[in-house]
Amino acid sequence: MGICFGLAWTPCVGPILASIVSYSAIEANYKHSIIMLFSYSLGLGIPFIAGSLGLMKALTRIGKNPLFLKYYGLFMSLILIFFGVLVFTNSIYLLNVYIQKMINIFT
Repeated sequence: MGICFGLAWTPCVGPILASIVSYSAIEANYKHSIIMLFSYSLGLGIPFIAGSLGLMKALTRIGKNPLFLKYYGLFMSLILIFFGVLVFTNSIYLLNVYIQKMINIFT
């Protein structure tokens, strides 16, 4: 879940929120700025609220699968180590290049 959160969060929050805040800073109409920020907050928050409502049901189903529980921690640890090595060696851009090449195959 953390990987999905990180992949979804980074490209959404950075450029979009920065453009809304910078536009709001130069905008003379503060009501329009409040509406833009409120709309952004709703668009960002509603999927998280909807996801949290279904989280308990998903966790109870996952908890019934002992094989999943046995290997989940190991698998997530390996992924975290992999991303840590990419960040440490400043090579995380290679992951972006690889994903873009994979997307180009399907388009």
